Amino acid sequence: MGFLKDETLALTRSGHVFLKTPAKDKMQPEVIGAVAESRYWIRARVVSSAYERVPRLLAVRTNTVAALQAETVNDEVLGGSDGSPNQHFRISNTPILVDTLVLEIDQGTGFEAWQRVDDFFASGPNDRHYVLNRTSGDVSFGNGFLGDIPVGNVANRGGNIVARSYRFGGGKAGNVDAKRLTSMITPVAGIDENGITNWQPAVGGRDEEDIELAKVRAPQTLKNKCRAVTAQDYESLAQEVGVIARAKALPLYHPGFPGVQVPGVVTVIVVPAGDGPNPLPSEGTLRTVCAYLDQRRLLTTELYVIAPTYRLVSIDADVIAEDTADLAEVTTGIQEALTTYFHPLAGGENGNGWPFGGDIFYSRVYQRIFTVNGVARIERLVISLDGEAAPECQDVVIDAQQLVYSTDHTILATYSFDE
Repeated sequence: MGFLKDETLALTRSGHVFLKTPAKDKMQPEVIGAVAESRYWIRARVVSSAYERVPRLLAVRTNTVAALQAETVNDEVLGGSDGSPNQHFRISNTPILVDTLVLEIDQGTGFEAWQRVDDFFASGPNDRHYVLNRTSGDVSFGNGFLGDIPVGNVANRGGNIVARSYRFGGGKAGNVDAKRLTSMITPVAGIDENGITNWQPAVGGRDEEDIELAKVRAPQTLKNKCRAVTAQDYESLAQEVGVIARAKALPLYHPGFPGVQVPGVVTVIVVPAGDGPNPLPSEGTLRTVCAYLDQRRLLTTELYVIAPTYRLVSIDADVIAEDTADLAEVTTGIQEALTTYFHPLAGGENGNGWPFGGDIFYSRVYQRIFTVNGVARIERLVISLDGEAAPECQDVVIDAQQLVYSTDHTILATYSFDE
């Protein structure tokens, strides 16, 4: 058996260990220990260790590969150069993945690859450079002083600039649940098309930021100047990491000593983008955010980046509907309103996500139910946290490092004349 790659750095972080097995006819099953039947065995020895957390083996799988949400396009004709400076062309599919575009131009001697640069400030008049806007798909060329001008080709007037290949995709649409991917677009020899799936959920996809959100974020970016000093600095910088939707910085909070204020410690809780009821960051995401903040923190600050602690909220309510209302619509409307209200990314009073450590106020839940059309009055309402019912008419306290979420609520809707 051959060792190929170790992403875990000797089991010190989450990742994969890749092994190459011998040929099928070279492997022999054996009976070892108390196992009754012959099996194929993989043995690993820990020579020495100093783990903060004992490594845990999730699974041993064969015939698996990593997958990225993207589509590949080949030989897309962008147009033909007319020999003028500062020409612009547009690629059809966006957003384009980083470093995937291969752009070729035929200036009369055959297609040749040109090089992508961030800008033309360092480009000379003969440098075959182009600038790509991955969001819009715009491809820009130089003016003859800063970057070369593509020569027009009389033999191929409308098609001498070609995107030979590129990949596009991304976004939260790719954050699918486990076992949702069950088909192959292109058959692969030796692979059963009916036997494939994704054993783990896909994570990390996030839609691009729109202009309005950028306007909100820009003042804080100018304020912190890429340095993390205040709690707000840590939160805004954490959200600059692509997959993070929300962040909460807790000064003096050490995850190993809850309830004790530890000087010099800052813990940042991060919530990734996702459509699930309680999005959780992967180990890789936590490491990425931590590395990003570590470069920007004060030298004397001890930094931790952790996942949020979620508390499951469920509402048990008896509701009287208006005589003209449809009971099924009222029940569904209340379910959806409450699930959205307690969502960590889309919930809360303003729709920007349930606040970290935000207490659940009994009166606010009442108000939320009354926003549903067809509700006449509420007969009974009980708030449960992690399956434990709280006394009626009392608020529920949430710790500062915690968020809430919900998946289902028990709603009984009836008419007044049924009482």
